[in-house]
Amino acid sequence: MNGHDEQAARQARYNVMRAHINQDDVLLLAHHADDQAETVLMRLIQGAGVNGLSGMQPWRVQTQGAQRNILWRPWLTIRRATISAYAKRLELPYIDDPTNDSGDNVRSGLRRDIMPILAAYNPNVIDNIARSAQLLSDAQETVSAQAMQDMQQTEHTDLQLLPAQRVLDINALQNLPMYRQRQLLHYWLGQDEPLPPAKQLVDDVLTLSQRDDQDHQTELFWQGRKASYTIRRYRQQLYRMSSGWLSWLNVPLTEQVLTLSNNLFSHSADNNSVSLILRSSDHYTWQLQVKVDALVRLLENSADGIAQQAVLKVAPLERKQRLKTEMAARPQAGKKLYQTLGIPLWLRDSLMVVSITFINESEDGSEIETDIPLLLASPFESWLLSSEQTDNDAKSNQLAEYIKSELSLK
Repeated sequence: MNGHDEQAARQARYNVMRAHINQDDVLLLAHHADDQAETVLMRLIQGAGVNGLSGMQPWRVQTQGAQRNILWRPWLTIRRATISAYAKRLELPYIDDPTNDSGDNVRSGLRRDIMPILAAYNPNVIDNIARSAQLLSDAQETVSAQAMQDMQQTEHTDLQLLPAQRVLDINALQNLPMYRQRQLLHYWLGQDEPLPPAKQLVDDVLTLSQRDDQDHQTELFWQGRKASYTIRRYRQQLYRMSSGWLSWLNVPLTEQVLTLSNNLFSHSADNNSVSLILRSSDHYTWQLQVKVDALVRLLENSADGIAQQAVLKVAPLERKQRLKTEMAARPQAGKKLYQTLGIPLWLRDSLMVVSITFINESEDGSEIETDIPLLLASPFESWLLSSEQTDNDAKSNQLAEYIKSELSLK
């Protein structure tokens, strides 16, 4: 039996036990000090760090889908021989698993072949390893607390959608000593996963953060237990993105048209906004919340009035479409626009232009359309736009205040 088979068998046992307990029940497990010593040795020869060498924890919250349970191991400091002697003295029936000492897997091989040799050097080897595991567990708590504090100073909260996308500021990361950079990246990558990332991945991400070239195509891949992730860098930011999130970014955008009318909400004074869905799936939704009644009142009080038709349009940004943002002196399109706004490659097909179109009737009866761009919106940020047709940017900014981009998990 190899390590993968052992893991699968353990997961199967948990699944059977979970089928017989309720939400938030505590499941008592019979792991003892001998198991703990074997676990520490297994992880040591696998090259584990402080977290792995701290062994099994007495208390752990385990989630599987919507079910949440607590695992409790009250015997981690008690020797197997002590438990067996107690059961025999009270004549309690119990079963010895014949595979325990077969040597067919790493754990039973350590138990049968290695532990007796170690005990010959020190008869207290099991108690000592268990004590070391406890000391390392305390050390891991200190490391995690420091990493959490460092992450609070380095994470870019405005660009995050947990757990789909996590973003770290490279400048803040590089202000830390090297050992804390490694600890932070280990902690940052491993969030949302039951098992930590491999040291090689942490080293590769650290190298990625240290690069000083302009190659934004490099990506690293990590297959976690719960999901797979892609780690990328854009400028001075590190992104950890789930595969499900990256798939969502390829879902087609939905163009929206909303006619602004002063009787749009006459049926309900309380319902004063409309949600325009721009992209949606089973897991994520991106929408615009539009306060239509406020927009209508602002337009009615403006010099243009709203006697003519006014239409709010939301459409995907075209590659060659020129827009003027507050960050640029002149209209820009394509790569220049993306670079000015700092939009990563994987978000460049997720931009929507929000505008108002006024439709007037000319003297000869034909319609004249005037477009006023208001916002350029991405799932995480929005930028005010200026119009090439009008100098009334103040009014455009007022209109944009009643349009909010929202990204949410379902």
